[in-house]
Amino acid sequence: MKKQFQISLISFSLVSLILIVAQGCCKEKCNDPNNPNCENYDPCYGKSPVKASIKIGRMNSYMSVNGDENSINEDSIFCAPVDDKGQLYWAPHRQYLGFKCMTPGVKTTWKLGSETITDSLFSRLFLSNKGIMGKYNVTLMVEKEPNLRCFPFDDGKDTLVKTFTFVPNTELPIMGVYKVLFEGEKDSSIVEIRPWAFREGLETEANFKIATTQSNGEIALINFRNMMDTFTQIGLVCTYTGHNIQFGDFPEYNTPSKGSIKLNHNTLTAEYWCGYTLKNIPYRKYKFKGRKIQ
Repeated sequence: MKKQFQISLISFSLVSLILIVAQGCCKEKCNDPNNPNCENYDPCYGKSPVKASIKIGRMNSYMSVNGDENSINEDSIFCAPVDDKGQLYWAPHRQYLGFKCMTPGVKTTWKLGSETITDSLFSRLFLSNKGIMGKYNVTLMVEKEPNLRCFPFDDGKDTLVKTFTFVPNTELPIMGVYKVLFEGEKDSSIVEIRPWAFREGLETEANFKIATTQSNGEIALINFRNMMDTFTQIGLVCTYTGHNIQFGDFPEYNTPSKGSIKLNHNTLTAEYWCGYTLKNIPYRKYKFKGRKIQ
């Protein structure tokens, strides 16, 4: 009995030793600063002191008040539509901006003009008979309990001032001519994003023209189906800023839908759906990438 107990004790010791060695080997191979079982574990890895962060963007709907946060299309340059006399064009959905605090778990205090706001996400309509062109500032102050273990000198407070600008859509950086390659094609194509205005008379396609100095806020997408066709009045079915165009889900219109166009420096990338069932043009996805040439 004693001998059997000794054998069992030896077996238990061997199993324990194997487990310890296995854990040791695993720990030696483990390389994850977020994992407490790894030798290179760092409890402050990926952490940061309290820091304010702001996202500004156009709201998708002029009916938005505090809108869905996903409708904010981040940028810092926005269109202020004006007519041919330089007066602000009545298009309020193109002046609704959303402001979002991107720092989680903080107490927020915003300063926008003379107004103080405490919501983490809000939107405001910019509209004035005198025009809204120019630069604006928004200030965000955040506060939370600091992580003194990792940042002993952090007071848990931070303030950030961010500038945004309203310009006529003729001056938006995304306007221009691009040489792109559509996915699935071997040869490059030319596409254009242009400010669009209508001449005196009815708002028909025949009365529209490319604007050079003033625009009522519409834009035209030229050759975006790689068929040398033009989409006008796109401003009615999308949200656009200085560097982004975000399409809503409007498959019933003869316009791009469910996608976006983004300008990063001089590189333009696009992915969207488009079709026109009334003319037997199939509804399918388009994707391209290219560079600005004009």
